[in-house]
Amino acid sequence: MENSAEIKYPFHERALKKWIVNNLKSTISEDGKIHYTYDYLGSTCKNGGVPFTSILNIKLDKNEKNGIITDAWIDIPEDQMESAEKMCTPVPDIMNMIKNDPVIGKELEFAIVESIQENFAGCLCGRPHINQKWKIILSTIHYAITREDDK
Repeated sequence: MENSAEIKYPFHERALKKWIVNNLKSTISEDGKIHYTYDYLGSTCKNGGVPFTSILNIKLDKNEKNGIITDAWIDIPEDQMESAEKMCTPVPDIMNMIKNDPVIGKELEFAIVESIQENFAGCLCGRPHINQKWKIILSTIHYAITREDDK
């Protein structure tokens, strides 16, 4: 994938390197797109911050010049659901919020640098919280891809 300009990531390079090794996985899906998953350890925003893991999913069409995000969703594993249900927004409402997410259809680099409302809390309770989680996985994907292409 072509890196059109030196992108300014919203996260430190040291964090991106760590996330590539510890959190990011990729496979080629049946439709030929790259399916990235990112294991995100979050926490609830109430009840003392109960930890839970969710899986951020991005499908990327790398055939496009800068990569196009073709799908985005969040999975909460069954064994994490009891903790996740302690968030102030019910899990079904969160899942409805990310259906047809605004990140879908955007170029990867644009989605990373786009100025959008973000909230750095560990939960998924609102659009700003979810926006920030997308920035994490998208920045990690882009960093991994551009370093791969430099080899």
